[in-house]
Amino acid sequence: MNSAPAVITGLGAISPLGPTSTEMFNALKLGKCGINKITAFDPVGFDCKIAGQVPDFKVQQYMPKTYRKASKLMSRDIQLAVVA
Repeated sequence: MNSAPAVITGLGAISPLGPTSTEMFNALKLGKCGINKITAFDPVGFDCKIAGQVPDFKVQQYMPKTYRKASKLMSRDIQLAVVA
């Protein structure tokens, strides 16, 4: 069986350390940590009180205007995946 060579054409990342792969890698090089106390919701009742949250993410900033209407129907996890 012959397999075609794989080609990486790009890299995307949205993380607690930054909204782009470049910002994320720069923060990692500086030794920054993206894990903090949960602020997106009240974690009372949960055993874990810390998480890696993506701050100030607005999908409209990253999507072409023609797709913004569709983004309103997407859950946050799907928005993050589409933009990455």
